[in-house]
Amino acid sequence: MYKVFRKQKWILISNSKEFQGVETECIRFENPNEEEVKSAAKAFFEDEGNNLALIGNEEAIWEAFESEFTPIGAAGGLVYNSESKLLMIQRLGHADLPKGKIEIGEGTKEAALREVEEETGVNGLSILEGPVLTHHIYPRKGKEYLKTTYWYVMKTDFSDELIPQTEEDIEKVYWADKSEMQAGLMLTYPTLYELIQEEISKYPRRF
Repeated sequence: MYKVFRKQKWILISNSKEFQGVETECIRFENPNEEEVKSAAKAFFEDEGNNLALIGNEEAIWEAFESEFTPIGAAGGLVYNSESKLLMIQRLGHADLPKGKIEIGEGTKEAALREVEEETGVNGLSILEGPVLTHHIYPRKGKEYLKTTYWYVMKTDFSDELIPQTEEDIEKVYWADKSEMQAGLMLTYPTLYELIQEEISKYPRRF
């Protein structure tokens, strides 16, 4: 299943008619052909209409959908310390998680580790789980981008000073307990809401 966000709206691509909790929140299209998928992608990008669900051959629908956009890859971390607190950042007033663009020739794991360290100053990282993928689309300089972010669960014993990467508009880096994670839900991006909510449901993580 794929779920792609555009601002507050989403489009879901699935081979199953059953997806818990969203049945009344979207318009559903079953077995759309390639042109119908591309038309839905265009309308979705232009922020027209409602949330959508495209149901049928999941991989074929996804291939047609993503062909309408310029792909871009990013990677980041769901990083926990020895006190089971989650590493979070504040960027442009939003609660966020450390992540960044994958460089040419770089693997997703390497990119995730590098971006976490660059954006927060945290090192001594080890990857334990993942990746979990999120998707969102956005315009920039006349192009329509589809960003896929690879998220890895990480652990660290780092206890030194946290250093926000200010040139990336990061205003604050902090370790969040469950209540702070819940507060972050009210200030985060729709793309990250479900990801953080899932981490809250598992809190405290024990490794």
